[in-house]
Amino acid sequence: MLAGAWFWRTLSNCIGRKLGFILAALIDSGFGLLSAFSPNFAALALLRALTGFGVGGTLPLDNAIFAEHLPRQQARAPSGVSRGVLGLGGADRSRPGLVDHALDGLAAVAGHPRPARPHRRPASSCSGG
Repeated sequence: MLAGAWFWRTLSNCIGRKLGFILAALIDSGFGLLSAFSPNFAALALLRALTGFGVGGTLPLDNAIFAEHLPRQQARAPSGVSRGVLGLGGADRSRPGLVDHALDGLAAVAGHPRPARPHRRPASSCSGG
């Protein structure tokens, strides 16, 4: 995302924010869609990295385009609100994992670890016993 933010900022200064945003959104959505069909982990990692490259352009450029169309005195508040909403959404999506880890920690402190899935041993080809 950092490399994407630098690249899209530089490119958008040359070709304009609107076209830069459209190109970044196409890269973001295109590689994001392709990552759903990745055949292995290496392909998934590469496609998600390319998606992040596009996200590095869409996040800053959408706020810049949005703020351009507001009166100068009011441009900062909505931009800050949108950033706050993005943060709340990310926190909300990570909540199930955090709750699960918290339950593991509470159970361990209480001395009652959560039961693990039983481990099945493969059948032995050896005879005898």
